[in-house]
Amino acid sequence: MRKSVVVMIAVALCGCAKSIKPEAEPILIVAHDPQGKCTAMGDVEGHQGNWLTGFFTSDADLEVGAQNDLKNRASQKGGNVILVTADPTSVSGLFGKQSVSVSGTTYKCPSWR
Repeated sequence: MRKSVVVMIAVALCGCAKSIKPEAEPILIVAHDPQGKCTAMGDVEGHQGNWLTGFFTSDADLEVGAQNDLKNRASQKGGNVILVTADPTSVSGLFGKQSVSVSGTTYKCPSWR
């Protein structure tokens, strides 16, 4: 029992980026409004890290994890393009970034993918 608790805590503290789901991999993140017959599917936000796990996660993994989370959420809404609506935000602590968040609007564009 004790060993399983220790393993669960170690996994929770893993300094890894959130993984991306296969269906979300081809989603494009763009900085300009997608042209064409795109339909807005809704706003999405991606996050990686917190006050505890951010200490064990590299800045690069925090950023990649937030983007992966953003794409996963866009995929759930049926989008294939994400227009980033604000610069990514981060919370910094004593030893670097603790968390990263990125937000945008997801679109379903027939000519993409």
